[in-house]
Amino acid sequence: MRFPDTTRFLTGVAIPVSSLRSQSSCGVGEFPDLVLLGEWCRRTGLDLIQILPVNDTGFDPSPYNAQSAFALNPVYIRLQDVPGWDICLDDIRNARRHFEAAERLQYGSVLSFKMEMVHRIFQHNHAAIAADETLLQWIRRNHWLKAYSEFLGPANDLFNGWIQYHLDRQLVDAALKLEAMGVALKGDIPILLSAQSADVRSNPSLFNPQLRVGAPPDMFSREGQNWRFPSFRWPEMEKDGFAWWRERLERASRFYHACRIDHVLGFFRIWVIPEAEESAS
Repeated sequence: MRFPDTTRFLTGVAIPVSSLRSQSSCGVGEFPDLVLLGEWCRRTGLDLIQILPVNDTGFDPSPYNAQSAFALNPVYIRLQDVPGWDICLDDIRNARRHFEAAERLQYGSVLSFKMEMVHRIFQHNHAAIAADETLLQWIRRNHWLKAYSEFLGPANDLFNGWIQYHLDRQLVDAALKLEAMGVALKGDIPILLSAQSADVRSNPSLFNPQLRVGAPPDMFSREGQNWRFPSFRWPEMEKDGFAWWRERLERASRFYHACRIDHVLGFFRIWVIPEAEESAS
């Protein structure tokens, strides 16, 4: 995606995808719901939509505790846009009524339900999926999938790739539709990752788990903040020209016309705490 050429100030709206619940979504806002927001932006004269991170965080609802720098969160998948979804039609309809009756987002329950449905669709259509050359080529091109699947544990690499393929297609499709409306999509890239993540496990030389990142004491916190994220080993990253970062930004460019890097100051200076310490002071 390319940011639109402009010589004027832009106006926009910032919102988590999870809050974009529509009549088509199930329990949580989904990637296709961005298109509905884009139509509203076009009517009201807004130029840009900024969203919170949408990386896979497992069962942690915090969008800033990613367990993968590359994988998208399955909670945002539109089940009805996955081929073969109709075998789950009644379950989706019942789940939608159940989740919409709740006052607050039931993140864990929604994610569990969606994973159950995609497992069922995958198993029912396994032969056709395994023979889909477009899918297989996409999996081969996305090298990060191997480490991501290994991190998730004993699982089918094809299954994880298949889910990510459809998440990728749904987010790209939404971004292209926004672009056609003249609305830009701005993503959010958290600079840090969970210590328990696919990237830390598969690239141990790039991270320093003995030093955790946080913020120094200030007027809001006398002991500072210990975020528990591992620090980077920047000299090691530099040896291959920061390939991990370049790959991460290249993937983000598939979806976003612009990006916000959360705590971008961390590229230049950062507050670190010994791993055994709780206080950040």
